[in-house]
Amino acid sequence: MNLEKIKRQKRFITLFYFLSLVIIIGLFIAFTIPKNLSPWTNILFFLILITLFFLSLYFKPKIDHLNRQERLLLLLEEEQFPVKFKQDVYGRHWPQNVLTKGNYLRKEDNDEFLVLYKTDKDPYKPKRKKQRILEVIVIFKKETSSFSDFNLNAIINDLEKEHLLNLKQKRIVVLKFMPVENFHEKTIHKVKDIDYRKVKNAYYLTLNVAINIKSKQALYVDGENAAYIFYYNYLKKLLHKYLH
Repeated sequence: MNLEKIKRQKRFITLFYFLSLVIIIGLFIAFTIPKNLSPWTNILFFLILITLFFLSLYFKPKIDHLNRQERLLLLLEEEQFPVKFKQDVYGRHWPQNVLTKGNYLRKEDNDEFLVLYKTDKDPYKPKRKKQRILEVIVIFKKETSSFSDFNLNAIINDLEKEHLLNLKQKRIVVLKFMPVENFHEKTIHKVKDIDYRKVKNAYYLTLNVAINIKSKQALYVDGENAAYIFYYNYLKKLLHKYLH
């Protein structure tokens, strides 16, 4: 993603949206200014309102998503600092503690990572039956060059197909933990490799967390712009739950 590109896209869509509104309203005024109004005026007015309504339905989600993309890029530019944690992270019983505290199920446990998951009502819109959230917790067992992993992505895709296939709205949030020796530049770069995207009716968000066991510190992306990103605060609450 490129910040300037996102800004240009947002400006273009917003401008096109408002131009469409101006043209439609202008046409309506042009037809209704004459004194001898025809019986079709009310019908025309109704059609204008319907058109404006569908225009808003089409453009507003796109503008909102671009706003969040912009906020994410601004967030990644903020300086990041490690924070202290209290739990015995990566201790013998910590994975089981995460599993039981969050009421997760175990999906995969191999030499590279442990994958826990659960599906639940959307925490922000619990009454919508056709909208659910898939929570995935990934615990890497050793430091690797990246939080991304082809096999891991395939596992998450399988979980989505298995549990969210026929839903109108899907939310997939992933919290990844990885043990690291130091918080050097490469670590910061790995942590900032966040997956945030919208594909049709599904939103995807990943928060990467580097864990330094010796110093009892965690490094993850956080800052003023985090509050504006879809479900970012939700993932931070989960993170706090399993670290503190």
